[in-house]
Amino acid sequence: MFDLIIRGGAVYDGTGRPARWADVAVSGGKIAAVEPLPQAQAARVIDARGRWVTPGFIDIHRHADAAAFRPGFGELELRQGLTTIVNGNCGLSCAPVGPENLPAITSYLEPICGRVPPEAARETLAEYFAAQPAAPLHTGMLAGAGTIRASVAGYQVQRLEPEHYAAIHRRLEGALADGALGVSLGLGYAPECFYTTDELIRALAPLAGQSIPITVHMRQEGGGVVEAAREMVEVARALKAPVHISHLKAMGRDNWNRKIPQVLALLDRARQEGLDLSCDVYPYTAGSTQLLHILPPEFLAGGMEAIVRRLGDPDQRKLLARRIESGDGFDDIAKLAGWDGIFLTSLHCPEDHPYQGMSLARIAALTGQDPLTCCCDLLVREQGEITMIDFMAHEEDIAAIAAVDGVEAVQPVKYQDVEAQWQGQSETAVVRLQQLPADPGADTAENMNRLVLLSGRMPEAPDECVVHVMGYGDPVEPGTVLTLPEDTEHVSRKQFTVVGTVQDPQHFSTDKESSTAGDGQLDDIVFLPEGSLTTDYYTACYLKVKNAGLYDNYSDAYQAAVDDTAARVKAISGAQCTARRAELIEDASAELADARAEYNDKKAEADRQFAEAEQQLADAQAQLDSAKAQLDAGEAELAANKKALPDTMQGGADELVSGEEQLLEFEDQLQQIEMLVNLKKVADPLLGYAETALHNAQKALDEAEPVDEEYTELRDALQKAQDAYDNISGQLNGYQAQLDEGKRQMYAQGLISSPSLSNEQLVTEAKAALRQMKVKLLQGQLQLTTGTATAYTQFDAARTRLDEGWQQYNDGVQQLADSRAEYESRKADAEQQLADGLAQLNDAEEQVSQIKSGEWYVLDRGSTMSFVTFEQYADRMDAIARVFPVFFFLVAALVATTTMTRMVDENRLQLGTLKALGYSNAKIAGKYLFYALSASVLGSIVGMVIGFVVFPLIIWYAYQMIFSMSTFTLHFYPGMAAASVAISAAVIGFATWNACRASLKEKTAALLLPRAPVAGKRIFLEYITPLWQHMSFSQKTTARNLFRYKKRFFMTVLGVAGCTALLLIGFGIQDSILPIVDKQSGQLTHNDLTISLSDEKALTMEQGLADTLDSSSAVHSWGAFYTKSTTLYNEEGGSADVSIVGAEDDARMTEYFTFRTRVGHDPIPFEEDSVILTEKTALNLGLSVGDTFYVEAADGSRVPLVLTGITENYMFTRLYLSNAQLQALLGSTPEWNTVYGLTGCTTEAEYNALRTKLLGCNYVSSVSFTEDTTSMFGSLIGSLNYVVVLIIVCAAALAAVVLYNLISVNLAERKKELATIKVLGFYDKEVYRYIFREIELLSLIGSGVGLLLGVPLHRFIILTVEMDQLMFIRTIAPRSYLLAVALTMLFTFVVCFAMRRHVRHISMVESMKAPE
Repeated sequence: MFDLIIRGGAVYDGTGRPARWADVAVSGGKIAAVEPLPQAQAARVIDARGRWVTPGFIDIHRHADAAAFRPGFGELELRQGLTTIVNGNCGLSCAPVGPENLPAITSYLEPICGRVPPEAARETLAEYFAAQPAAPLHTGMLAGAGTIRASVAGYQVQRLEPEHYAAIHRRLEGALADGALGVSLGLGYAPECFYTTDELIRALAPLAGQSIPITVHMRQEGGGVVEAAREMVEVARALKAPVHISHLKAMGRDNWNRKIPQVLALLDRARQEGLDLSCDVYPYTAGSTQLLHILPPEFLAGGMEAIVRRLGDPDQRKLLARRIESGDGFDDIAKLAGWDGIFLTSLHCPEDHPYQGMSLARIAALTGQDPLTCCCDLLVREQGEITMIDFMAHEEDIAAIAAVDGVEAVQPVKYQDVEAQWQGQSETAVVRLQQLPADPGADTAENMNRLVLLSGRMPEAPDECVVHVMGYGDPVEPGTVLTLPEDTEHVSRKQFTVVGTVQDPQHFSTDKESSTAGDGQLDDIVFLPEGSLTTDYYTACYLKVKNAGLYDNYSDAYQAAVDDTAARVKAISGAQCTARRAELIEDASAELADARAEYNDKKAEADRQFAEAEQQLADAQAQLDSAKAQLDAGEAELAANKKALPDTMQGGADELVSGEEQLLEFEDQLQQIEMLVNLKKVADPLLGYAETALHNAQKALDEAEPVDEEYTELRDALQKAQDAYDNISGQLNGYQAQLDEGKRQMYAQGLISSPSLSNEQLVTEAKAALRQMKVKLLQGQLQLTTGTATAYTQFDAARTRLDEGWQQYNDGVQQLADSRAEYESRKADAEQQLADGLAQLNDAEEQVSQIKSGEWYVLDRGSTMSFVTFEQYADRMDAIARVFPVFFFLVAALVATTTMTRMVDENRLQLGTLKALGYSNAKIAGKYLFYALSASVLGSIVGMVIGFVVFPLIIWYAYQMIFSMSTFTLHFYPGMAAASVAISAAVIGFATWNACRASLKEKTAALLLPRAPVAGKRIFLEYITPLWQHMSFSQKTTARNLFRYKKRFFMTVLGVAGCTALLLIGFGIQDSILPIVDKQSGQLTHNDLTISLSDEKALTMEQGLADTLDSSSAVHSWGAFYTKSTTLYNEEGGSADVSIVGAEDDARMTEYFTFRTRVGHDPIPFEEDSVILTEKTALNLGLSVGDTFYVEAADGSRVPLVLTGITENYMFTRLYLSNAQLQALLGSTPEWNTVYGLTGCTTEAEYNALRTKLLGCNYVSSVSFTEDTTSMFGSLIGSLNYVVVLIIVCAAALAAVVLYNLISVNLAERKKELATIKVLGFYDKEVYRYIFREIELLSLIGSGVGLLLGVPLHRFIILTVEMDQLMFIRTIAPRSYLLAVALTMLFTFVVCFAMRRHVRHISMVESMKAPE
């Protein structure tokens, strides 16, 4: 009884074998059985039906060194199926940690491992394992080489000393002895990033020759991942230890799909060398590590405290910005993933908690910082303890294609066409720059289309290249330098040196490929080292279809396999293109937003500068206006002064007189003042006396009594004293009032300093003023005397100053006008630039909004010009090979049958003799059958040598004029050889056996006698008495013999007819093929220029294609056309592909195309309702004029049209529609996408110059000339002509052999007859005429019959070998009839002439040997 049974699950046992349904039994904590246990019992049963049962999963890459000490660790892992984990990866293990650098190490580990509890950071692994709490899963540990080095030497960039290495070795050995599963490296982290490769190998010396695994987080996983992998190969080779690369990836768009195949190929070669190297890979596109990992190695030195201090230094930040911008020597994650691809997952400071889960780009935007400053600030605040997730791997188009069922391998390719200059050549060449894979010679499935090195070597340096020359171009020798234009984009350098020439397997014909650069014709393909093209996208992607290599390239099975996979690739293209569109729109929108922000900034700056400039101009104008006002005032003042000068002089004299009067008045006034002052001086004491007397009188009065006598006297005395006092006081007040008034007047005139002066001061200052007035009066008199001369001098000086002022003013006005004009010009330019910029922004915004989903063009080899051309040639040869051998064989069989039949007939006597001697009929027939079969086999062997060796070499020699293939393999087809031998033997054997059987039926005695002559009969000519009577004896004999021996007649006529027919077919094929190019381009098509447009805007935009064509003297006329490939259907459902052709102006149709019938050349009118089809398509669909057919529209519907004409045409298949019919078909006005024109170009230089000029116009996709097409077809026809010539030669040879055989047999049969007529006295010439006239007549009759046979056979062959886009001429030229007959008769005469010797040597005795 088991403890546990897991019953009925699908068991995956981990060996890679398919799942099997079984029960899993457990006893004592161990698996006891894995098999069906229907009867077994268990304490517990788990029903696993419909579920998978697997061993526990193993996580080989964890950083749970510290997490293993947390409560509940392992429960989540178990729920995910994990039963074993391996910690201590990437060189970052929590143990063994020495006490010397414990704080620095734990601080560095925490962003990866989390908070490290004290019990986890142990000096030995044994202590770590002992302290680790029990967990529900197995945990293994790697010894982190980074932790070990940090324990010994810290995080400093320093050269380790021997004692350091010794300490590292002791700790490594101790960790392994304590149970470490292996050693992990973190060459991307400090301090291991400071190791050189040699130092690393020295540090790992204890592992040499051991089977202890080394896992590694490589030094670089971006652009340097291949070099990092090479370093690991070197470590594995030096230590002879197993090395496992952790989480292999290629970070960064530029490295996607390029670096990983190189690394895998490198690892494959290392494993073939016997090294133990392996790798693992993430199943996702993100990675997680410290945010510090974005820093260059030198910034990681010194531990966390030093890193944080370094990041807080502004100068160090500037250096860091430059290092990240260059990205040299480290994984520049900031550039590889982008700031928007780096997300922060652990932030400890409370103020940073809101940023958790955000990208650095987003955080920088929220804080108003640039991303690098934001990153540094965060690292400083968080003391470096930040974990990030970065997204930088790739699994888009290429991965999607590679995942398609049926795709065995994928090779992405970058190329671009440019104009370039070859050293030593004056003209530029159109070259295709194509990037080579990392290892161009690697024999891997991904390395397709491997180049064949013709001379030199493959590129080894970044500035080297190899070249393939297209068509018949001039060779490029090694050492030649290719120079690219300075404005060439996306290329790493501008010069490359050719180090070899190659043959591109995709371009092995002389056909030139079109290009959008230069003159539109590709001259060379230049293959550059990997990394030379810097675009972030691939131009093409080559696929290898699984199992396609098992089939012949042109077989139906091959095409079916390719089509099936192509259909699957097309099926995923929609989603991929949609995703690509979204990506493009997102990127374009971001760039557009940046551009619009830049535009707004520039516009604001321009507005500010405009305002400043306008203010400066306004200030300048104000200054000029002020200056002008001053000048005007100066002019007015000068004029007024000049005008007022006499008045001024008179006024000066009057002023002097007035001054003198004032002086005299002032002197009088001064005297009065002095007198008043003096009077006041005298009166002042009197007033005192009067006041005293008054006081005494008052006192006396007060003391007296009114009754006293003296009282009245005293009162009278008081009254007198009062009157005296009042009188004196009034005088003094009057004096003082006069003085005060004088003061005020003098002060008002400015003569004294104050109106409140004392009288004495008044006198003093008045005297001083009087003196001053006298001085001024004297000066005035002097000035009046000299003033006139001085005034005129001053007028002249003022005039000079005014003139200078006006000159400066005028200069200022001109300068201001110039400045204003310059300002207006610059403002207009700036406004135009801003308007252009805004227009570009608006256009760009419109273009972004109009970005359409891309389209994958899934093409097979049928789209490659060389493959298509070769297939067409091969198809034509195949068609000829299927037809002509039959004719040759029939003629040869006829001749061989005739020969053997006559041979048997001639040997009647031998047959009779053998039969008389007792030989059986079978043995006698066997002798002749053996002879016939031997001749058949030997002839077949010779024929096979000629057919399998000679003819292929001749044809291949002809093909080498067009195709450049490095090898040509002769193939022997046993089945075909056996069939030809068998058929030949069967035909000849049957004819021989039939002849033997007919003769052997006769009795022996009859066989021993000659065959009785054929009974003579009157022939038709004998009934024409006049003719018969005028014929000579020999002529009559010839005529009788022709009809007497009917078998001989028909055999000879048929043999000669077959030869003549073959000759006529050969010459007729030449007549059908050779003239078609001249006939098409000379009689039927009259334009010699074709321009393909990507948008009809080319015809309407200013200075566009239309203006270029109109202004070009090389273009005589041109017209806009609509062309589109479509499919036609007849009523029965048959289909054919054609090109629709319609003109914007119907008159252009008849100008550029001649519409006529092939037979009779009757013109076909082109009218408003015209629908004209080329003859080849009409024949294929069985259409006649008036029939209805259907055109497939853009939406897939079929539109009916009535055929109005069938025109003669030989090259291409077209449907010509009038403008009205075209619009009815499309349902709208067509978008004219093609231009046909007629030029006056006659030389290649003129064609190329016009091509270059037209390709420079916007929206022009390609430019081609009739010369290009005719040359292509000319090459095709030329190669076919070689084959035709070969056929003619073979036909002529066969004719000669047939005639020789027939004539020789004829002579042998009639030897006795000829001997008899010689006995009768015929001269040799008469004998010649007797026999050869008959042969010549038979040949002539046979030639006539051959012509009758040759015409339908020629037509049959022409229809068989015609191409889809090519119709051969169906008629045979008269000269070909004459040549065929002439050659036949020539061979007849030659053979007859050669046979004269045989006739002369016929012995007359022969006629007496046996009776006739």
